[in-house]
Amino acid sequence: MMIVKVGYLISYDYNYLKYSLPKIYDNNKVQEIILVVDKDRLTWSGNKFEIPNDFFEWIKAFDTQRKIKILEDSFCNTTLSPMINETVERNYLYSKMGKCDWYIQLDCDEYFIDFSSFINELEKIYLERNRLLNQISVTVRFANLFKKIEKGFLVISPVKENCWVATSNPICYYGRVNEDNEKIESESVLVHQSWAREETEIYQKITNWGHKNDFNSESYFKLWKSLDDHNYKYIQNFHPLKNNNGIWNELKLLSVENIDDLLRFNENQIRRVFDKRKML
Repeated sequence: MMIVKVGYLISYDYNYLKYSLPKIYDNNKVQEIILVVDKDRLTWSGNKFEIPNDFFEWIKAFDTQRKIKILEDSFCNTTLSPMINETVERNYLYSKMGKCDWYIQLDCDEYFIDFSSFINELEKIYLERNRLLNQISVTVRFANLFKKIEKGFLVISPVKENCWVATSNPICYYGRVNEDNEKIESESVLVHQSWAREETEIYQKITNWGHKNDFNSESYFKLWKSLDDHNYKYIQNFHPLKNNNGIWNELKLLSVENIDDLLRFNENQIRRVFDKRKML
């Protein structure tokens, strides 16, 4: 039987796990779920954050199958860049997942729409590739929510970005990326609530995440704040990171009230939603 383990990095955006975890928890191929958190409650940039105790009480109550393990260690080295600290923490997580056939890493703000379908795809790869004698990474389509406005979500359309999610070779060199592995691109969709947050959360994110030093975060924050239900139509090619030209082409307005409504869509509906020709 194929064994899958899932890991999450827990930080200041811990509360989004309440949307992500239910999407993957009940799959019977998932043997264990590991949550890793900085024991000093420091971000990769060295800033403090807090996680209330009731969050851990929620995890305890949610974990009816006793799949979840929580690990703590120190991941902030101020002599290193935020991205190196991120990569160190991700490799720590891999090292604590034990032996399995597929290692999956997710962030709290990433939501599978059809996790069972993705697991079935991994099982097919597992059987076809001689039970993973190959070193493989599997990416999924990254459907990014860019901003929540009164009329709905501004979403990045079309989806051109992939996210490195699953691997048979648990080591990464930059975030979750391992270019030495054979890469297989899945059509499964992972909704990413990266930017569709409250203003204070966005500022906290861009001053603490792994990409903190990779672009002018203050300037980009001003751009993000300025977007509304009128001017979003005029922004093009706006990915903040270098070497990502043409990845984020334009924004479309998705008229749903909240993230709960969006996550009720099936995968075909999500694909239509993020297709630039067809928006709801």
